[in-house]
Amino acid sequence: MTFNNIKNCVKFSCLVLCFISNIAGIEILPLKSGGKEYRTPDRAFSVSVNAGGIVKNIEIDTRPKQGYFQMIDFNDNGAIDRIYSRKFQKTNDTGVPLGKNFEFHKSGRLLRKFIASGIDGGYGVSEPCDWEYQYDEAGKLIVKKFHKRTCKYGKGLITFFTPPGEYYVTEGPLRVRKEPNLKAATLTTLKNDERLQVLDYTTERLEINGSYAPWSKVKTPQGEGWVYGAYIEPVDWNKTYTDYFRSVDWQVFVKKLGLE
Repeated sequence: MTFNNIKNCVKFSCLVLCFISNIAGIEILPLKSGGKEYRTPDRAFSVSVNAGGIVKNIEIDTRPKQGYFQMIDFNDNGAIDRIYSRKFQKTNDTGVPLGKNFEFHKSGRLLRKFIASGIDGGYGVSEPCDWEYQYDEAGKLIVKKFHKRTCKYGKGLITFFTPPGEYYVTEGPLRVRKEPNLKAATLTTLKNDERLQVLDYTTERLEINGSYAPWSKVKTPQGEGWVYGAYIEPVDWNKTYTDYFRSVDWQVFVKKLGLE
């Protein structure tokens, strides 16, 4: 091998290593409050952690490649506060709230979930359309309201990951498949409100009927299989999310998101 060939090979190897490093690498920035911000160089992912190690905010933004955005806020006690999703129509778009939004009591229990769709002026959400549900501190449904206004941009759910934990079916009948793809054999079918255990989720995500979500590996009384992650919700949102982020490795988490 000539010197030039060796030089070119080294140059190529460096480029490959740099490329891989940029994909998997995370910048860590100190915050004035004493906490840290972990983020990818392209800002596709960022998370703020306070001085006590409690996660305060997570943002995932696949714009301009895919145009999906998800923000998850936590309160000072570390309990989940809000989940908000957008779908961008264009790279310079401010985004539209797409479908399901979630708000929580200070305890982390679900306070309100509703469908909203329309242009918003920032991080707020537009007026609800379709169904809205409100719950008391004990988790009891106290308001179920239908809004007649049109859901201009769909009713889907944008989610990039499904943390392991106990879930229930929100849109049944839901097929449990042998493999994480639409052509895989159906092992069983679950009805609305049936419980299942999420074990893992795929890097691959797909859009179905306005929703954008990964496949979730699940355990049911009939055995293990895969379901589409947009059609299930945690039984206890706060426990599921806080348990997941209590000892998460952010490098592994970002790699699993497959943002590259």
